[in-house]
Amino acid sequence: MIVSDKTVEDVKRIFDTNLYESRLWIALLSRGISTAGELSEISAVPRSRTYDVLESLESKGLIGVKRETRPVKYIAISPEDGLEQVKKNHFAKLAEQKKFMDKLKKHEMVSKLVSLHKTGSQMVESHDKAGLLRSRRGISHHIDTVLRNAKKTIDIIATPAELNYLLDHHLDNVKLASGKGVKIRVAGPFTDRNKDAVKAFGKHATVKKTNKINARIILGDEEEMIFSLFPHEEIHHLYDNAVWVHSPYFVKAMGQMFDNIWKKR
Repeated sequence: MIVSDKTVEDVKRIFDTNLYESRLWIALLSRGISTAGELSEISAVPRSRTYDVLESLESKGLIGVKRETRPVKYIAISPEDGLEQVKKNHFAKLAEQKKFMDKLKKHEMVSKLVSLHKTGSQMVESHDKAGLLRSRRGISHHIDTVLRNAKKTIDIIATPAELNYLLDHHLDNVKLASGKGVKIRVAGPFTDRNKDAVKAFGKHATVKKTNKINARIILGDEEEMIFSLFPHEEIHHLYDNAVWVHSPYFVKAMGQMFDNIWKKR
């Protein structure tokens, strides 16, 4: 059986399989049902590895096994069903990882590291508590951090395109913050294309349409701020930039400006 390297690589990437698993599964798909010996021959997978690789494919739900026959025969699962099984396995793995990470938060070692970080943060010079964030992904990571760390207030100023982006990428952390009792306000010159976003954020925050400001700013606890330098819709995501500042004095001043805008009709 001749199968291109690209096909094998695509199967590895999409179905989360290794090289031997991919070759054996492709071989089995071409036969429908087959024995380990036959699959080893047509897939060029060593006979000594074939059985444990087939066992791995079975555990992933990508093949079936007829053990009542001699020799044992393996049955191909359709790629559609295989993809559903991969998706199910992926989400199950994510759930287990989340449980593990949640347990780690209470680990003694993490507590020691948190204490060490607090000590180190107190020694950081004020000019080191600011920086340039590059790319929308980099900005997004810092937005998540600000939203997760906030304990009292979060103020968001967003352009119409930015609000829709925040809906797609950060609503979960807004929900978590709201659930912890954080007071959240969202303001901007929203349009009809923001109806879904305004409705979604309105369940967890106070949302106000205002033409008094057109910017991309996030303030957390009057201590931390992310100020994007370009309009969301006018800059490629790879070239997006923002300034991050951790300065209670400066951020509080920005918060007072936000309060004045918020109060105006």
